[in-house]
Amino acid sequence: MDEKLAQSTQSLLELLESADKEDIDVLIRYNYGEYRDTTIQELIKTMLDNGSHDIGRRLWGQAHYLEIVRDVANRFHVKWQENDSEQILESRLLAEIFQQSWDKMSSKDKAALYDALGQSAADGERLSKALIDGTFYDLLPATGYLVIWNVARLVAAAAAREAGIITLESLMGSFVAELLGPIGVVAGVVILLTSLAGPAYRKTIPTVIQVAYIRQKSHLQTKGDISSL
Repeated sequence: MDEKLAQSTQSLLELLESADKEDIDVLIRYNYGEYRDTTIQELIKTMLDNGSHDIGRRLWGQAHYLEIVRDVANRFHVKWQENDSEQILESRLLAEIFQQSWDKMSSKDKAALYDALGQSAADGERLSKALIDGTFYDLLPATGYLVIWNVARLVAAAAAREAGIITLESLMGSFVAELLGPIGVVAGVVILLTSLAGPAYRKTIPTVIQVAYIRQKSHLQTKGDISSL
C-alpha cells in the first residue's frame, strides 16, 4: 500500500473530526442524499465508497482520498504530479473553477468579487493581471490564506446552492450579500464541469470541493487569521 495514499485518508479523518458540524452536515447530505446521524468514520467510508465507485475501484478495493482527488482533478483537466498532496490538488481545483468562473463574469460581478477578496491596493494589480492571464493559481502562494479562503467558500457555496442542500447564508454569512451574481456564475461552472465528468460524479465532485473548503477554513483558523467563521 502506498504510504502517501494511506496518509491522505488518515489526514482526512483528522480534518473532519475537528470540523464544524454545519460543514460536516453538508458532506452528509452530499453522500447520503439526506441528513442522517452518522459518525465521522462512517461518513468517510461512504465518501470513499462513492469515490471508489466513480473511478471503477470497487473490484480492487476502496480507494484512498488522494486517489479520488486525483481523479476529480483529471476530470477538470487539472495537472498533477505523483508527489503532489491532496491539499495541493484541492487548491488547484478551486483555482481552476474560480478562474473559469471569472472569465464568464460581468464587469459588475468582477468588481463585487474583487472587493470581497480582501486584497490590499498593493496586491491589486498583480491579482488582476493573474486573472486576466489565467495564472491565478501561480499567484496564490503570494496572496496569503485570506484570498484562497474566500475563493474556497465561494466555490463551496456555489456547489451547495446547485445541490439545493443549504442556504447560502449558513455557509458564507455576510459574505453572501454582495456576491449573489458571482455565486450564480460559479454554480454554472460547477454544473458544467460536473456534467462533463458524468452523472456518477454528482456526489464526488461537490464532496471534494467541500473538503477543500473545510481544509482552507482549518488553515485560516490555525493561523489565527480568522477567529470566528
